[in-house]
Amino acid sequence: YSVGVGMGVGVMKTWDKLSIGAAYFTRQWHSDHKGYEDLLSYSLDQPAKFHAGISYRPNDRLEFLLDYKFIQWHDISQIGASGIRGGIGWDDQHVVKAGVRYQATDRLKLRFGLSHGNSPLHENTAFISSPFPAIIETHLATGFTYALRDNVDIHGSLVYALPSNLKDKGRGDLFSRVGKGTEIDLDFGTVAIGASWRF
Repeated sequence: YSVGVGMGVGVMKTWDKLSIGAAYFTRQWHSDHKGYEDLLSYSLDQPAKFHAGISYRPNDRLEFLLDYKFIQWHDISQIGASGIRGGIGWDDQHVVKAGVRYQATDRLKLRFGLSHGNSPLHENTAFISSPFPAIIETHLATGFTYALRDNVDIHGSLVYALPSNLKDKGRGDLFSRVGKGTEIDLDFGTVAIGASWRF
């Protein structure tokens, strides 16, 4: 366990057809994880994040959404520091997401989305980051909500992460040179089913 503290603030404005919003979350400072000193050189703080988004509703049944997120990994020593300094060498991330929500019938809502962002890993960190292979850059998603009754909904979603590949060229620090040729391949899919009850 670890005790942490951080802060976030956000703003949002909605008009008839348009909504815009933004939020900022500070770094979340955490106490050290006792008993993991041989694995963690630093505390596992969470990075500062900035979000901004816009949505447009041309009519009552259709909504288009666009979102941007920045994640500041380089300030977190356990994540952003080089392998030789006890980190895993991740870079900052820029992520853009686009989505569509459609009210197909009075009871059925459909959702479609695309997310693309740069991987925080680069070719000189594949070896040291291989236990944390965050190399996926593009996700596709779809989902639905169906109203069984006025107060009961069922939900489903499907997310597919497109295949990504990264190979350590051995041009970085000592870990990169030792791990030259380390290759990471990753793709995955997730399915979720849920229900909500309003009372």
